[in-house]
Amino acid sequence: MIYRKSQTQKNGFTTCQICIGESNLMISSDCPVKTIAKKSLVKIRNDIKNYIKIHPEFSESFKPIKVRKNAPAIIKKMSRASISADVGPMAAVAGAIAEELGENLGKHVSELIIENGGDIFVKVKRQIVVGIWCQNKKIRNNLGILLNKKRGHCAICTSSGTLGHSFNYGKADAATVIAKDAALADAWATRLGNEIKNAKDIKRAVSLLSAVKGLIGGVVIHRKTIAVWGNIKLTQITG
Repeated sequence: MIYRKSQTQKNGFTTCQICIGESNLMISSDCPVKTIAKKSLVKIRNDIKNYIKIHPEFSESFKPIKVRKNAPAIIKKMSRASISADVGPMAAVAGAIAEELGENLGKHVSELIIENGGDIFVKVKRQIVVGIWCQNKKIRNNLGILLNKKRGHCAICTSSGTLGHSFNYGKADAATVIAKDAALADAWATRLGNEIKNAKDIKRAVSLLSAVKGLIGGVVIHRKTIAVWGNIKLTQITG
């Protein structure tokens, strides 16, 4: 999933791209933040990398891993999200980084959007549309999620079995989850995508979301089928 660069520019945001290691982020905000964002991202990544050096199982497991009491806050957040979704903790890493960075930058800006490999942290005071990016030829760049002013602060995370480099057991073109907690949204996007091998799995997979506290909504795109759950609104993207 991506928030289109052209749209952020039209809305008066300034946009920068930051690439450090595996992290490739696009940040749109109401004032420049590149220097601050780089420093913050380095610290966030170091917290994760240093923990993994001592506990390599944290990055290798496809199942939840208990973490030490003295673990960094972002590690604990990833662990909680992975336990909720019953996936490995690294399934929550992109969302967790985007949110941690967003919270840090929020001290310096009023509005920002951070896209990290398809996982998005949003903190805005206006209505925006976040596009769902997938390889489905019928809707490829034409479908988006409308976030109204009241939504304000949230995360939109997507997993795909047909696009991208992240590991996924399923075959969904896009499995998108919206939540206040970005790590939770990221972990559950992975779980949702993992559950869908064929069209018959969609209804059951989407029903899992309704039992999870903290989730706002979800979208599944699989071939000719689009399934929606929760308090969200889809819209067509034009231009």
